[in-house]
Amino acid sequence: MGDVDFTTRTIRPKQHSGKTRSSWISFFNQEAEHALMGYLTESGIITGRIFPISDRVAEKNFLRISKASKVKISPKKLRESNSHFHMIYSLKF
Repeated sequence: MGDVDFTTRTIRPKQHSGKTRSSWISFFNQEAEHALMGYLTESGIITGRIFPISDRVAEKNFLRISKASKVKISPKKLRESNSHFHMIYSLKF
C-alpha cells in the first residue's frame, strides 16, 4: 500500500485533485491502525486506493450527511477538529 505508512502511522495520497493542488497527510493512532489492517485484510486490498471512491461521490456523501444532521460537515472541518482535539489533549500517535 503506497499511500499508507504503518511505521509512522500516516496516510499520504499520491494524487490530490483539490482546488489548491496541494497535498495532505493524515495521522492515525494504534486503534485506527488495527481497524485499517482489519479492513485491508477483509477487503483483500493490497495496492491501489484504500477507499475506492471518487471525489464527487465523497462530496455528495458529505452533503447528504450535513443535510441529515443539520450540521455542516466537510473533510476540512473534520481535519481541523481532529487536529484541534489532539492539540488540546496532547495525544501521542
